[in-house]
Amino acid sequence: MDKEYLRYRSSQPKIPCTFLYPADWKLRETVENGYADIFVAGPRDATGSYSISFTIGVTHQADQTPTEAAMSRLAKFRSAFSVEGVGPDSTTVAGRPATAVEVVYSMPLPVNSVDPKWTNIRDRTIFVRQGDRLYELHYSAPEEDYETWLEAFQTLIGSFAFSAEPAEAAPYPSVETTAPQHVREEPPEYEAKESEGDGKSEQRQS
Repeated sequence: MDKEYLRYRSSQPKIPCTFLYPADWKLRETVENGYADIFVAGPRDATGSYSISFTIGVTHQADQTPTEAAMSRLAKFRSAFSVEGVGPDSTTVAGRPATAVEVVYSMPLPVNSVDPKWTNIRDRTIFVRQGDRLYELHYSAPEEDYETWLEAFQTLIGSFAFSAEPAEAAPYPSVETTAPQHVREEPPEYEAKESEGDGKSEQRQS
């Protein structure tokens, strides 16, 4: 069965970007102290103790390069965990040079359990700059689930684009500002169609 995606676009001027994410995942948007965070929560792992997730962070950062940010993230993980690290590797996002880094670390799950199980978590982060903003695109999952949802993360990365202006004010709270634009996973092109009644665009792949 084809996966369906929603196209995210915020009404917040501090989050000028758009991307696709799985239609049945839950999105939460937070903007505070010059930092914007879009957290997209997917299904839990087999034990029910960890949610697969994507996170897009946006920071006003005057001078840090994507490679410097990737190295800093890798150093932070190494200071807190015994990790296996991959990268930094060069890539592109929305046609711009980007840097990816991946780590695998162990943590006890469920958290605060009297009988936790040490579980390997794989975390991939891609950093890209646009003007004075540094974007961080994260994917985190238990290692055994990582390949299952990697394609969805690749869809997010492949559809990611910078938008010059935010969307017009949405008729719902800022914590969930996604328009209901459904997209089937049949790349590469999308056809925008106007849905009847509400005037919102419905995105479907042709």
